[in-house]
Amino acid sequence: MTSVGHTQYIGLINSPRQPSQLPINNIHSVNMITRKHDCNSQQALIEQAGTRTTCWNPGPCNPPQNQPLLITASFKTKPANAVDREKRKHHTAGFPVTHSAITMTPPFTLLLYTLIAEVLAEQTPAFDNTEKPSRTWPDWMASLPNHLPLSSLAIPGTHDTMAFYGGSLAQCQSWRLGDQYKVGIRFVDIRCRHYQNNLPIFHGVSYQRTDFTQVLRETVTFLTQYPTETVLMRVMEEYEPYQNTRSFYKSVAEVVGNIGERWFLRTNSLPTLGEARGKIIILQQFSSSDGPNFGPPYPGSMSISDDYEVNDADVKWREVERHFNVALDGDTKKTYLTYTSGVHWLLYPPETLARIINPRANEYLKLENSSVNRKRSVGVVIMDYPGGELVREIILNNWM
Repeated sequence: MTSVGHTQYIGLINSPRQPSQLPINNIHSVNMITRKHDCNSQQALIEQAGTRTTCWNPGPCNPPQNQPLLITASFKTKPANAVDREKRKHHTAGFPVTHSAITMTPPFTLLLYTLIAEVLAEQTPAFDNTEKPSRTWPDWMASLPNHLPLSSLAIPGTHDTMAFYGGSLAQCQSWRLGDQYKVGIRFVDIRCRHYQNNLPIFHGVSYQRTDFTQVLRETVTFLTQYPTETVLMRVMEEYEPYQNTRSFYKSVAEVVGNIGERWFLRTNSLPTLGEARGKIIILQQFSSSDGPNFGPPYPGSMSISDDYEVNDADVKWREVERHFNVALDGDTKKTYLTYTSGVHWLLYPPETLARIINPRANEYLKLENSSVNRKRSVGVVIMDYPGGELVREIILNNWM
């Protein structure tokens, strides 16, 4: 794709481990991603060498040798002439490339992207793929008494909380973490890849442009501002480990120690709300062979419905509804987690399924919240793209 003033050039190379010489002038930046392995957030390294540029992928995605890379190079200026354009159309240092031309100025491009985003964005009571929630309840736990077991509470949560990048099959949320907390989310699903003793956040193969340290810092910032609240944080290892010299547990321990132990409540079971206020409770989905537990084991004794492989949205909803009913009739000392999220690679990307399931969950909760003589709450409800009113209905389920 070629544009006046800000040109993009797309090509393929066959080996992700061999530098590719790009015989093009005025390069501004180069990005490389694999077809099947998402490195779209990793900026390629660039070495200027006259009119040629060497680029390669340094990122943590570590694509296998047999995966071709898609190269996108951005230029500061328009190609010199039509002959140069034609040469670039057919070759990149001997590798065949595909090429199409679109001419537009950068302001027009920005306007077009903005209009497309506005058209595709939707904010309804149950579903929201916009950047900001319609309403917020940042301190809703302040109204609940200290003696209540956390296991008895209705708690809004998000599935793959930090999944913002990687395309329609990888993205699960649109609200940033701080906004999720402010709207009332109190269960977060944090997935870390163990990469060179660090903990970048991944969803499958897709790097999410942040890490575990940043997630904890944002959580501590929120709890500092709203000390009546608590956060349940499922922590698990995601994707393939790469070049580590210690265990996942020890890397988590280092980050937790750097943030400060005082922000974490180490316990083997969920405490009361009073004990948990101002704290992060890690729901630990990784081995503790190198030390004591950070928090309750996940899944442990929890009752969990997480049918994430979805072939039929109606079947998925029936399972969600079934587990809601199980929770409402369950033991107040037992933790119930219901995932409304799911995916099918063709029929139901996460956003598509959320548009179907979230409104049904919202209507279910509205009806349930209007009833009397409930035994307990619906438990933890974990969603993709929740709407503000759906979050509110979950919160209201705590008042019987």
